[in-house]
Amino acid sequence: MPDTENSAVAPRSPGELLPIAYGFAYTHVLRVALELRLPELLAERPREIAELATATRSHEPSLYRLSRLLIAFGLIEEHDGLLRLSELGQYLRADVPGSARGAVDLALDPVLSHAWTELGHTVRTGETAFDHVHGHGLFRHLDADPAAAAAFHRVMAGSTRVVVPAVVSAYDFGPLRTLIDVGGGDGTLLAALLSAYPALRGTVFDTAAAVGAATGVFAAAAVADRADTQAGDFFVSVPEGAGGYLLKSILHDWSDADSVRILRNCRAAMRPDGRVLVVEPVVAEDPAGAGGLHAAMSDIQMLVLTPGRERTLAEFARVFADSGLVLVGVHPLPGSPALRLLEAQAA
Repeated sequence: MPDTENSAVAPRSPGELLPIAYGFAYTHVLRVALELRLPELLAERPREIAELATATRSHEPSLYRLSRLLIAFGLIEEHDGLLRLSELGQYLRADVPGSARGAVDLALDPVLSHAWTELGHTVRTGETAFDHVHGHGLFRHLDADPAAAAAFHRVMAGSTRVVVPAVVSAYDFGPLRTLIDVGGGDGTLLAALLSAYPALRGTVFDTAAAVGAATGVFAAAAVADRADTQAGDFFVSVPEGAGGYLLKSILHDWSDADSVRILRNCRAAMRPDGRVLVVEPVVAEDPAGAGGLHAAMSDIQMLVLTPGRERTLAEFARVFADSGLVLVGVHPLPGSPALRLLEAQAA
């Protein structure tokens, strides 16, 4: 029997279950904090609770009780009777580098959060919860709601900006000469790669709505002379003749069969010596290991919202093989325990 008393590992406590069980409550606390514009108000200057209650038209004692939990979350701090944003809380502002505000807003979107209430239905039947709740898929919803689509693409661009330095440093894109960013949205990642590789030329390929802002992104990055956009459907075809086809956060939105359709189109379009580069989380064989929680949580999000999934390395290799590709490189992204850049070539 192990000596629990003298063990270096502390014994588990039933209290550890409560943050899991009360995750829904934490979500509502954060939602109210954003509705009251607390990050914006505290970004202006530290405030006493009375002033904050007046500014938010709130019941002061109730607001103070809410603020205590926000302090416990590490989002705000209290010093000498003044509340201020913490270092972590600053990322709730939309106007700071590395902001998580867009992603948080998306997570709190009632259309998306409602789908989570039917996770049990998905586990029992395999039907995507979003489809079950709303009668259609997420991407059809975005096609029908330009405002929601714009918010979604802003979040995708924001999440891309966070990992841009890691992607740029993880792989040598220079020898590719030409790069198609498949499903590349507003061109944020492609612009960064073109800036890092002055001899590289590229095209961002996505729906017409998604690529609308790319021209401005390219101009701001001073790479417009080496970048262009093309609208289309990657289930039908992708631009031909490039040395590299980059898919960041694309395949996890789709089933294995649909992912194979996308990859086959890339395989058919690329140069004989070309590469397909996929940037996504890789599910570890041990979910309790480094990056395991992030990848497993992302996988359940895909289960709820899309027909897709996060994949293990073996599952990626199988999808590549079914597409006429072979996995030839697995490149870790610095600072991202789960994200990998997967390199494939023609089989």
